[in-house]
Amino acid sequence: MRRAALLLILILTFFCGTFGRESAPFRTPAPTTPSRSAISPHTPKPAPPRIISEKLKQYANWIAQNDDFCGWLTIPGTVMDYPVVYGPDYDFYVENGFDKKPSVQGAVFTDYRNLPNDPGQNLILYAHHMKDGSMFGSLEKFHDLSFVRKHPVFIYDTLYGERRYQVFAVLIVPIDYRYTQVRFDTPNDFTAFTEYMRSISLFSTDFGISGTDEIITLATCWYDFKDARFIVQAVRLPDGVENIPAVYEINRNRIKDW
Repeated sequence: MRRAALLLILILTFFCGTFGRESAPFRTPAPTTPSRSAISPHTPKPAPPRIISEKLKQYANWIAQNDDFCGWLTIPGTVMDYPVVYGPDYDFYVENGFDKKPSVQGAVFTDYRNLPNDPGQNLILYAHHMKDGSMFGSLEKFHDLSFVRKHPVFIYDTLYGERRYQVFAVLIVPIDYRYTQVRFDTPNDFTAFTEYMRSISLFSTDFGISGTDEIITLATCWYDFKDARFIVQAVRLPDGVENIPAVYEINRNRIKDW
């Protein structure tokens, strides 16, 4: 675990310092969850074989190019429409693109603890904050309340089915905040985590999140202060639900304890 934490620090120093909006020293906290071999009480429902078969056909060309392919992220109102890869570490897809060739843009990749068939309750996707707005460079649009209101839902399509997510928190936080936790011992632990994320969010909303829900965290660098992170978190919607009617407002009770 110590070795993985050190690797994460070194890689993401390079990740943001080199490819962010400006060059800056960078470090990152060690993951705060057990190793990916840990068992979570949250067990995802297995996808029907028919769905898996259909998805394998739909993405056959992408899988042929890269067998790390695990999904496709589409965020309306942005240029974010990218394949997502699963890597066994924090290193490779920082410096290499989807084609596994060296690339300054890298790729959109999951946390190594988010196994494709068992991602845990918090699926984390990382990508470079590119100056031209590509990759997660246009994630900053969620800094605008009007954009959040207009585009609260996005899609992460996987080999196990299409997943729709609705934004519940937008964060600008120091690196030592625990957004990297992917698994939780109890539903109450998960609820405490999401409620805390909401308390420090730039915006508030009025729909609830249960202790058995799943969320996605999109993470990239930010430069309002040293070692900052820009985070967008969204809750997975039930199958067949397009969106949850919600009111988004400035979070005037926002906690800022750093």
